[in-house]
Amino acid sequence: MTYVAEHRTWLLDRIALVTMFIGTNPAVLAIVGLVGIAIVIWLRNWRMAAACRGSSDLVGVGG
Repeated sequence: MTYVAEHRTWLLDRIALVTMFIGTNPAVLAIVGLVGIAIVIWLRNWRMAAACRGSSDLVGVGG
């Protein structure tokens, strides 16, 4: 096994463990969900603010 392949399998193992932990722990799942919702709301507000300013830094927003 090469160095890269070993590290890739180690990383995949860690990702699988974390995914299992999140999936089986309702508290962690709720926190992840709330953080995700907060990020979506923040991004939506940021895009709306950019549109109000007439900023063209986002594609299809403002102009």
